[in-house]
Amino acid sequence: MRIRLLKSHSITHVKYAIGTILNYSKGPAERLIIEGKAERYTGAYPPSKKMKTDFFKPKNNGNN
Repeated sequence: MRIRLLKSHSITHVKYAIGTILNYSKGPAERLIIEGKAERYTGAYPPSKKMKTDFFKPKNNGNN
């Protein structure tokens, strides 16, 4: 299952940046999706164009 990281993710000796597309087995991939650290990726691999990542989401406090 391919996933796209929404937050940085690190394992023993490697750190992956936001927006990286990883090929994980189903169990660990679903765990990252449930935790909100990743989303399922179904597009072309490798991506043909740049993908937009929202680093700062606007707050809905009535002043915007």
